[in-house]
Amino acid sequence: MSMNFLEKNCAISGIGQSEVGRKLGRSGLSLTVDAALEAIYDAGLTPDDIDGVATWPGLMESPPGMSPVGVFELKEALRLKLNWFCGGGESPGQYGSIVNACAAVASGLANHVLCFRTLTESSSQTKTQRASVMGSGSDRVSGQASWLVPFKAFSASNW
Repeated sequence: MSMNFLEKNCAISGIGQSEVGRKLGRSGLSLTVDAALEAIYDAGLTPDDIDGVATWPGLMESPPGMSPVGVFELKEALRLKLNWFCGGGESPGQYGSIVNACAAVASGLANHVLCFRTLTESSSQTKTQRASVMGSGSDRVSGQASWLVPFKAFSASNW
């Protein structure tokens, strides 16, 4: 098998986007469901056709709003019957879910994989607490951010 097997066996067939704005008054899951259904229908599919789900970086409680929806929440909301799923920060960044999905399709683990990314950072902010990789208003930075903040590597754009 050659190194270009992913591009020969996979295609992005649909795309969707939820409402975008500040203080929408909607949950991250509600927005994700809207975008997911739009992508599924844009591909000419139904939720019954989806047998895989991929996201990056997966469900994360902190910092607030950076990844409030994981695979299992979307699976249950859409009542998907999955053969394969992947949601974790170990992949190489924002395109990690797409690469993982292509690998799943190319290897026969799934036929139609729904990839998603949910952000509700703006809606997670309050007057006293800012939602950000800087520690969400606290004096101490923890988790993955503790390895990034000292080097001012706040996002993939400056990695």
